[in-house]
Amino acid sequence: MSIKTLRKRIALVAVSALGVGLLSVAPASATTGVFVTAGITGTGVIVAPAGSTTGQTMTISSTGSVTITTVAGTDLEAKLTVSGGRITTALDASYAPTAPDAGLATDTSFTYGNEVNYITFVPNAGVSSMTITSYVSSSAATAGTKAAELIVLIKSAASVGVVDASNSFANVVAAGTTDDPTNDVDVSTAISVANPTNGRINFDLYDGNNVAMSSSTVLGATATGGCLVGWTNSATAFLGASSSTTYNASSQDEVFIARSVANSPFACTITLTANGIEFAKKSIKLEGKVVKVEATDLVLAKKNATTSSAFYFAAYDSAGNEVNGVTVSTVDTSTDAFASSTAGTTDEVNGATGSIVCNDVEGSGSFKLRVTNATNDLVDSPVYTVQCRGSAANYTAALDKAVYAPGDIATLTITAKTSKGNAVHDLVYLGGATADGTGAANPPAIAGSNLTAISAPTSVDKFTNGVKTYKFVVGSTEGNYQLSVDLPKFNTTLYNQAAVTVAYSIKSPTGTVSNAEVLAAIVKLIASINKQIRALQKSLKR
Repeated sequence: MSIKTLRKRIALVAVSALGVGLLSVAPASATTGVFVTAGITGTGVIVAPAGSTTGQTMTISSTGSVTITTVAGTDLEAKLTVSGGRITTALDASYAPTAPDAGLATDTSFTYGNEVNYITFVPNAGVSSMTITSYVSSSAATAGTKAAELIVLIKSAASVGVVDASNSFANVVAAGTTDDPTNDVDVSTAISVANPTNGRINFDLYDGNNVAMSSSTVLGATATGGCLVGWTNSATAFLGASSSTTYNASSQDEVFIARSVANSPFACTITLTANGIEFAKKSIKLEGKVVKVEATDLVLAKKNATTSSAFYFAAYDSAGNEVNGVTVSTVDTSTDAFASSTAGTTDEVNGATGSIVCNDVEGSGSFKLRVTNATNDLVDSPVYTVQCRGSAANYTAALDKAVYAPGDIATLTITAKTSKGNAVHDLVYLGGATADGTGAANPPAIAGSNLTAISAPTSVDKFTNGVKTYKFVVGSTEGNYQLSVDLPKFNTTLYNQAAVTVAYSIKSPTGTVSNAEVLAAIVKLIASINKQIRALQKSLKR
């Protein structure tokens, strides 16, 4: 074998190692100097070449290289230049080194004719990008019209294939969700998982160069707190508190979390790794079966009507977690004044409310809540008393004190009662056009001298257990005053009610010295001192 043939064989092997596609060039009729992405290869490629003519881009590692295939065109000369890098190899169409053969390690330009060449570039140390430009020129020594350009972004070689938490995403989602996450924000309703559903975390992984992790990436998941992890949502998948598998961005991009003991509650922390490097840590509550159900905030319901938000209800597991999505029924234990009660499905985010239907009578009744849990146990709440009340027949008003000091907080209490002397139902507004309804009409008018309302009364304020309170800041002017409490809505023949006045006084606490008294004392003191000075002067003259 001749030396020339051996040199060509070695050159061929070297170029082939750079990648495939080096012979993909533009047609012979193309203009010299134009290079296309099909003729661009490299080593350490992170993002493949894309774009056209002067808008081509790619990304390589800091230890990588780029090889440009020049076009055999119709023009006589062209010139390749590079900024941020240098030329290391120039081969002709037969893969033989071409001029300038010496000193290429520092060359930043290459002039050629209308032939195919393979020019290899490497980035300079520490640069973030390298720009390779081709010019069409009538003179080999002068750069002419820009024909093609490739901007090469340079990324750290150490970051290639190493997961980066800032570029990757992971979030807790509902069990039926499969979309790749675009942020790390967990779905709030999925953090607490109702029994017997399993928890789920989706993820999308990228390395430090923001390039998707490969399918050879080994995933790891470890759970603390009594949870099991698995890579599919099936009973046979949950074999322990830790597990591993290989990553696939289109199919293996999620992990499931199950209870180690069926129907029991667990609070777990799940740590996720890629090739041993942590990229996410998430907390999930797996709720257990219901062991408690209760109602809270029962209102005074309206007689002869349906009160749709008469109480809140919730269900709980043995760890005290509020359990979402549980069907709750009611059992009416005494129906005197009310006809029926209704619950529904628990909603730990928005709160679930039940309704009461009252008969046309003021009185009471009782009911309890009931749940059939995951092990078919009946779970009952305590018995709750229902109060059905009528509308307002009259109102009174009172302040919490008869005498206030300047700067005190005064509390006004307005009490409304039915014709039977009971507290009115909780749907009665202080204003509005109708007996119980709301609206802008008939706003309450409450005013007193040297009293500034902390929250001004409005028509949409409601009585609660027959009472509405307002607070005022007491002014500094001392004296005796009258607070007027006027609810125009109730001042009709229907209610036979008039505005109410409440007496109060403002007085400084006993023992407080006024400014006038302080000034008088100072004048008296000065007079005394002057008298003593005169006596001293007189005694000294003797």
